[in-house]
Amino acid sequence: MRFQQGDAIFILSKSWIPRTIALTSNSRYSHVGMVMEDADGDIVNIIESKPFLKLRKRCLSLQKEEYDCYRIRGNHSQEMKLALENAEQMIGIKYNYLQFANLYFHVNFNKKRAFPLNKRLVCTSLIDLCYYSAGIRRKDEMDIGNVTLEELLLKYDFERVAES
Repeated sequence: MRFQQGDAIFILSKSWIPRTIALTSNSRYSHVGMVMEDADGDIVNIIESKPFLKLRKRCLSLQKEEYDCYRIRGNHSQEMKLALENAEQMIGIKYNYLQFANLYFHVNFNKKRAFPLNKRLVCTSLIDLCYYSAGIRRKDEMDIGNVTLEELLLKYDFERVAES
């Protein structure tokens, strides 16, 4: 199996809006989703939080995406199962535009992170909160659920297991 439940798929889409997001957030990536299950061929089922949509499950065609897949080092199958259960309970939650704007100002203008989650999520919040609440060891306790894509990569002991 190429991907495992709970893996994080970091995406850099080819369209101009996601590339702009990546550039303005000082990241190679513009989005992240959590693997629910590996499907056939170039399809993987993920759960994600995306602008203009509520938190959802979807089939992602990796043939159309530039991506890197990261996995937490070690055997965390039980924790990943719990992380996915947590994510599934969040389906339908709205996207947090204020948090996205706050993270943008944090990265580009060194502004403090001021916005609470307000029962809304950006893509990094979904992954961070689900991993943390499932008991996956985080390197620190700062800004749980309120991190950028690059910060998320640094908060956990990830290893890259696949790329486009």
